Amino acid sequence: MDPTNPLIAAMYELLDRAREMFGDKVKSFWFNDTDNCPNCLKQKIQLTDGGKDSLQLSLNSFIYHDMNVMIIYLLCGRCLVNLTTSRGKKQKELYKSLEDHLKKAYHDYLSSIAS
Repeated sequence: MDPTNPLIAAMYELLDRAREMFGDKVKSFWFNDTDNCPNCLKQKIQLTDGGKDSLQLSLNSFIYHDMNVMIIYLLCGRCLVNLTTSRGKKQKELYKSLEDHLKKAYHDYLSSIAS
């Protein structure tokens, strides 16, 4: 991975911050680089044109404590809005579903590199 790439640099920054907060409970990170949103599993991830030679995206992460890994991911616009505007039980259900999808994707990735 090219650490001069802004996306890669942002991932390492997230990892550094997670290690500051959680210490050695976060050993590494994995970037879910699938084309489809890891939440709805349908929508394509699209970068938003921020104008003047820039692109905008929402880089998100969660710590999968069982595996000591921080999973970094992008969301489609619809899911990003749903997750950030929902409240209470509905928001918890949405995040639980997202985390379940990401955990499965991570285990699928581990299986693919083991074979």
